[in-house]
Amino acid sequence: MGTDEIKVFEMTQNRCTVLRFKVRQFEPEDEPATDLKGIGGKGRKMFAVPWAQTDAETGIESLNTFIEESIDLYIQAIVNKNSTITWNVFQTASGLASAAEPDHFIRDVQRLWTACRFIEGGWRCSGTETLGAERLGNALRPAWWVSPPPFIDYQFASLVMHRVLPPLKHKVLKSLEDLVLANKACNWFTIFLAVFILLHNYELIMAHEVQFARKSEDNDDGHNYAWVSLQPEEREKAMVFMFGKLLRCIFEAQSSVNSVLFWGAEIFRETNPDHRFPEFRKTPKNVQEIIRQCTIGAPEWSGKKQCLVKVGNKLFPAGRSRENGQPLATPGETQEASRELWNEEIMNAEHYIANRLSQNDDSEVLNNARRRPGIKDVFDSLIEFARGMVFMDLISTYDEGNIDFGDEKEYQDEDGVTNTNNL
Repeated sequence: MGTDEIKVFEMTQNRCTVLRFKVRQFEPEDEPATDLKGIGGKGRKMFAVPWAQTDAETGIESLNTFIEESIDLYIQAIVNKNSTITWNVFQTASGLASAAEPDHFIRDVQRLWTACRFIEGGWRCSGTETLGAERLGNALRPAWWVSPPPFIDYQFASLVMHRVLPPLKHKVLKSLEDLVLANKACNWFTIFLAVFILLHNYELIMAHEVQFARKSEDNDDGHNYAWVSLQPEEREKAMVFMFGKLLRCIFEAQSSVNSVLFWGAEIFRETNPDHRFPEFRKTPKNVQEIIRQCTIGAPEWSGKKQCLVKVGNKLFPAGRSRENGQPLATPGETQEASRELWNEEIMNAEHYIANRLSQNDDSEVLNNARRRPGIKDVFDSLIEFARGMVFMDLISTYDEGNIDFGDEKEYQDEDGVTNTNNL
């Protein structure tokens, strides 16, 4: 059994602020799960240090307080002061957010930017109370570094990913959408600041992902064995496929590139889209065709439907979630539907691997990939589409009398006819 003693545990990312959680000891179960920080890279037992946050709500309060304390200090520590425009944008935003009549939207953008840094690692114990975590070691850090206990680290990441970032993200994006759709000149500078900071946030996230992928120097191709097994031309076709899914997200204003067959852990971090691939509502016809060519072989094109749906944080068999008068599936029925899905996927994967091992290139997967365009062909098609859009916009603007090509000049053509031309 655990104890009723409550301690205050402190951790930091070395940016001049300290995050404090109330924690309580508990009696661990037999749990084989490990993290990625153990000595020799073997991972640490999840319950090796049997201490946990007292409750989620108190943890969220601590996180929100920490965000407010960290915004300006994280900007000082992370933003490149040698990039004049970047530094000036962040400083201008801070001025608006802290003015006598603060811009609450810009402050929310800064909160989101700051909270996203929390999931980029670099946390260590701060203060004298380590709860005994120093005995676990961390192969990725110097000897003096004491990483937070595995379960507290897991709880912290879960709170940030599930309880802090999603509502903050939706609030910021909804406010940004409202400003854009309002179409008022007085909003343009606020929109510029917000979009700049959000793009800077994306840049930092991508840099962290690249760094994480390159941690091990013994494999230049990375650690995704499916990817490593592909030939260069096959990798290009795989990238074209995902680029097609990304294009649809951009034009349909949807956030998920995942297919009807995807049910990994990330699915619980996503919101339910109001329509899924391959349905189009906003995408221009020309771009729809580009997306279709990029995603040849996607199971959705052959009529594959979702066999599982997510409602809230729970999974149900399709048509059995109690939504819109549907019957409610039992947990056992949900497990069976999931089992059938993965049995089919494993069978397909085994068939694919058998073809690869036998050097049989006549598999459906490879044939579909070969039919996709190359990445240069896709870009050329998009450039042609963009040129057409710009040309049509110019024609439309000219017809409405809203375009000025300059002063009119008279000239004579080859037949001696006097004309006027805007130079």
